[in-house]
This record gives sequence, structure tokens and C-alpha cells, in this order.
Amino acid sequence: MEIQTFVDELARLIKRPITVEDTDGNLIAYSAHEQPVDAVRMETLLRKGASKTTIDVLKKHGVYEAVDSSSGVVRVKAIPDIGFDSRIAVAIRSGRKVIGYLWVKDGGGPLLPQDEAAIIKMSRLLSQHLPGTEPAFSSSAPQAGSLVMELISPVGKIDPAEFTARSRGWDLNPPFQVIVLAGKPLGRPGNVAALREQVSPFFSDRKLNALISDYHDQVVIVVMGEPSYQVKGIALGLSRYLEDAGFRRFIGLGCSCADLTMVHRSYNEACEAISLGTKLHLDDEEPFLDYGQVALYDLVKCLSRCKAQGAYGRDLVRHIALFDRLNGTDLMKTLEAWLDYGGRRKDTARYLNIHPNTLDYRLRRIGQVIQCPLDDPGMRLAVHLWIKAARFSEQDGGPGGLD
Repeated sequence: MEIQTFVDELARLIKRPITVEDTDGNLIAYSAHEQPVDAVRMETLLRKGASKTTIDVLKKHGVYEAVDSSSGVVRVKAIPDIGFDSRIAVAIRSGRKVIGYLWVKDGGGPLLPQDEAAIIKMSRLLSQHLPGTEPAFSSSAPQAGSLVMELISPVGKIDPAEFTARSRGWDLNPPFQVIVLAGKPLGRPGNVAALREQVSPFFSDRKLNALISDYHDQVVIVVMGEPSYQVKGIALGLSRYLEDAGFRRFIGLGCSCADLTMVHRSYNEACEAISLGTKLHLDDEEPFLDYGQVALYDLVKCLSRCKAQGAYGRDLVRHIALFDRLNGTDLMKTLEAWLDYGGRRKDTARYLNIHPNTLDYRLRRIGQVIQCPLDDPGMRLAVHLWIKAARFSEQDGGPGGLD
């Protein structure tokens, strides 16, 4: 029943009919189909599985071989001879073993990136529930460590096709984003491995697709197949998880990348985030150091010290800063987080570790203080920049970049 719920939810999300079959073609679950049904789908639904003839034809055309050898989705061409319309397929794996297939009706047009990500994520979820499931690969197994070392090496040392072929058993699905753990617990021999072992259950319990390895005085985590805003949530959850476990840590987050050859850049950015963030003492107040945010301080450095600039947006930030100083509130941090997360209410509240209703209350207070709605994109950008400028100036020993 749980598998059927998953299938219905994915079909609703991507608005395409779906079937799930095992490796023998037996039907496990299927979604509703209101459009015309091709002969193979009708056969599969009526027989509760594909016929031997259909399976043999698909094998003859190399369909299963193509799907089995891909770590992502595969568009399968139509085979008119048997009444098989084009489909999108992905292998459902348990470790290195293919245990089933998720078939999606091809709508003819390009598959949206979010739909492709949803299909891949569902295939991983289904792998935990289909018969034949084996113990999942350990994200921190020795093989995973060697993969991480290759990925964070300089450009030119990785051939994506060859690397993928050697990495069967792991879903190397983009985007890729690196989290680096470094800090005080890593200064003594053996503590890096201990921290890696502490981190691994966090990812496996949440069924997150990641490769984990210790490297010198760091633990390096390559998160795969998750959008950037989700990885920020993962970094936030990891920070709190480690705090509860008694580890003092610095967490650096690199930028998202779409190609295996760029993982090394995300790694370097995560390291730079820790370096810049600690210099600016941001680690004292931030649960993790995001390169996309930390690097921004370098960009606004001149703005924080350039008094000849116009006041567009600056006066609003000045009012909030003054209100915070007089009332002991933290509205500036609230507004900064809300802007950082693009106004996403739940993500902002989770980052601030407050209830969404508390966030709503603070945003109303901010509106009362500045007496100006932030509906205009230009004003939002100006306010966002001035907040960053003020933060940089404060950390750099300046007056806050507002006066």
C-alpha cells in the first residue's frame, strides 16, 4: 500500500502516468491513466505484468541494457511493432543490484528538471520498499572515500563517463554540492574518522544520497541529486545534529554544480567559506558557513565604506538596526534570513529555529518599523545589499556601513 501511495504522489506531481515493475516485468504498482493507453501498458495492466514477448523485444532493442547502465533517467524510443509508445525509465537499485523499473509515459516535450529530479528521488525511495532490497551502500565505505578523493581533485583528472562506469552502486545524479566539516574536534589523531562515523548515520537515516570521506583534518561530504535550498536545510540539520552530539564544528557549504568535473570547485568554495567566515567571526552566530553568502561580503566591502553612495534602501536598514539596539530585538537577522531564503517561510523559520508564526510576527514588526512594503524587487535587492554591507562593516571593526 505504501508503494502505491508513492506512485500516486509522483504521478500527481509530474502529471504523467506511471508503472513500477520488477526485473521480470511483474507489475508492482501503477497510477491512473486518463489518456489513451498503448497496447503494452494495457497488456501489462490486464496481465499484471509484461508478456515474455514484450520483454524479449525490449531486450532485443537494448532497452533494459540502456536503463541498467544509466544512473539517471533514460528516454526510451517507441517500438510501433508491439504498440509500445515512447517512455521515460529509470532503474530502481538496491546497492549495485537493479531490482525494478519505474516507467513514465513520455509526454513528447522535454522533461522538466524538477520532474526528472522527482523521478530519480522516487526511484531511490522505492528501492527501500521493493522485494529484493539489499543493505544500502554505506556512504562512507572505503570505495566512497576513494570516489570523494577523485572528485575533489583539480580539473582534468576526471573523465565523467569513465568515473560513472566505475561507480556503479552509487547514484551520481546532479546537482552536486560539497559540505566540509573542519574545526576543533579534528585537531587530535583519530577524531576525523570519529566525526565521519558520527556523520554517516545522519545521512543514511534520512536516505540522503551522499558520498562521505575524511581528508586530512576534514570530513568531506558530496551531496548528490538535491537542489541547493534543500542542501542548505541539510547543512542546518547536520549542524544541530552535531551540536547535540557534543561536537564543536565548522561547517562550510560550497555552491551547487551540475557537472562531476566541477565538484572540486564546490569543495574549494566550502573550504573558503570556512576560512572567510572564521576571519569575519561569522561562525560565532551562523550554524553553517555558506560560500554563496560569505563571498558576498567581499563584494559589498566597498559599499560598506563608501559614504558617497545614495541612501536608497540604506535608511530602512538603519531604522531596523536602531530599533534592534534600543529594544534588544533581532529584526535585522530575521530580515536577512528571509531575504537569503527568497521569502520561503518554512525554510527561513527553520534556519532561525523559530516557529513560522513567530517569523510572521517578526516580519509584521519589521513592516511597522520601516513603514515601507518590500514588494519592489529593486528595493528588496538594495535592502539585502545594505544588510550585508552593515554585517561586513561590523565584523571588520567599522561602524556598520550605515552612518
